[in-house]
Amino acid sequence: MLPVVLALFVCAALVYVVTNHTTKNINVTRSAIQYLEVEPVAATQTKIKIDGKLYRPLFSPIRFEGKISVEGYDFTQNTPNIHINSTMKNNGIHMGRLSYQAPIDADFMIKELGSGMIWFDERFEKMNIWTTVSWGQNDKKEPRMYIVTGDTYEQAMQNQNDMRERFGEGFVP
Repeated sequence: MLPVVLALFVCAALVYVVTNHTTKNINVTRSAIQYLEVEPVAATQTKIKIDGKLYRPLFSPIRFEGKISVEGYDFTQNTPNIHINSTMKNNGIHMGRLSYQAPIDADFMIKELGSGMIWFDERFEKMNIWTTVSWGQNDKKEPRMYIVTGDTYEQAMQNQNDMRERFGEGFVP
């Protein structure tokens, strides 16, 4: 009896490790809506292309390495790979810092091209990017800008509400 239980436990553990703690290639393009917090009626459609790898290590938070390009923002398409470490996870929604950087000289100096926060699920079907019009590159107070997956403004708001409910406190907006 004990060998059977032990064998079942080992099989279940292997299935868990293989399905939940692996590297997953991500290569998708998602429709999204971009809007300013102060003027949501002026929302515009855009696309987000995700191309990279999602690492799901056994004993540490997930991380994404690759490119997340937002249509209309050249610096998101022309920078080296970005790295997003999941700093918090609630109910399948991850939160991390989205930062675009580029080297500026041989002394290992790095220039910040744009930054914000990102919330996403592991399939990148639902994403919420929080930044500003200048992507945080302006010292002046700017309105918040959101880029949310969805084909329409209504669908983007539904995705945002769903993510807020699942993630809970700390989700913006």
